[in-house]
Amino acid sequence: MLSLSPISAKGAKFPFTTIGKLNITFPNNKTFVGTGTMIDRFHVLTAGHVVYSAKDGGWASTIKFTPLLDGTYAPYGSAYMTYERTYDSFINYNKRNPNSTATNINDIALITLDRTLGDRTSWMSYGYDNNNGRFARGTIFNTAGYPAAGGYNGSKMEFSSGQIAGLSSNGQALQYYQSQITTYAGQSGSAVWLYKTSDGTRVIYAVHVGGNGSSTSLNFGTRITQGIFNDLGRWRNSDTVPSRRALAATAITTSATTTHVHHAAMPASSQGAVVLQATARSLIDVTPKQRA
Repeated sequence: MLSLSPISAKGAKFPFTTIGKLNITFPNNKTFVGTGTMIDRFHVLTAGHVVYSAKDGGWASTIKFTPLLDGTYAPYGSAYMTYERTYDSFINYNKRNPNSTATNINDIALITLDRTLGDRTSWMSYGYDNNNGRFARGTIFNTAGYPAAGGYNGSKMEFSSGQIAGLSSNGQALQYYQSQITTYAGQSGSAVWLYKTSDGTRVIYAVHVGGNGSSTSLNFGTRITQGIFNDLGRWRNSDTVPSRRALAATAITTSATTTHVHHAAMPASSQGAVVLQATARSLIDVTPKQRA
């Protein structure tokens, strides 16, 4: 049984305020839909294949992020990518294997935005856990994104929650059957998070990247390992806070042609000190403005 539930922007609260649709254009002018999640004031976590596609010319030319998009209603406006980062390991794999991903290639990316959109949306925490028991079969995880296949058109957020099937054999991906955690094309880059009922916290432990959309598909998300966690922190800290502020809901468009885009393929970092959760704060009671 498939398990997608629509999220309405009107009255939506955290964490859905942090999740948005990505409109991606590549150098060959092909356009795609993806999903990303705010993880601080101006950074979005997503999949590597959202920002880089060798067969489409390499790095994405433009990426627009619109949090909590609901049809044509964008309560927080939009922002554009100014910097995109992913791993050498993913890029090298993508050059050899277009239209494919794998569990062991660090298919994960960080997008830097041109404005501090997180000041309005808040953001989610992300983390890692070296205890593989955290990801045992039957553990309940959650995801939300913008499906653009399977009868969906990518204009509305859908939520899914269910049991994972455990870790991949190499331990680098969370796996989940389509009947438990349902995903389609367009949800690449969606956060896969754990909700702790004991204290009400939500932590992203993976980013959805793979699945074929069939009812029996074994889907998977790139696990945030200790190395990836360290790299994300280092990348975030190396960026300068943009001077532009978040747009009002009535001004949801901005020109991407004046944005200077940077990109970088990054090697994997060495392992660092154990840290179980990012320190990014979350405003639990954030509520978007009412629909005009």
